[in-house]
Amino acid sequence: MLYATDDQVTVICYQVGFQNLANFNRQFLKMKGMTPTAYREMAQRDLTPAPEASS
Repeated sequence: MLYATDDQVTVICYQVGFQNLANFNRQFLKMKGMTPTAYREMAQRDLTPAPEASS
């Protein structure tokens, strides 16, 4: 959801069943080794096609 939508992390937190943003962030960090925002930024970078080099 973080890379597939532009929804705020808070909205996603509640959509997946957490009642508290701090708990969501803590669990996400524990599972992924980064914050939800950092994960989204990394995913968006990785999904963006690199520009083709001109010859």
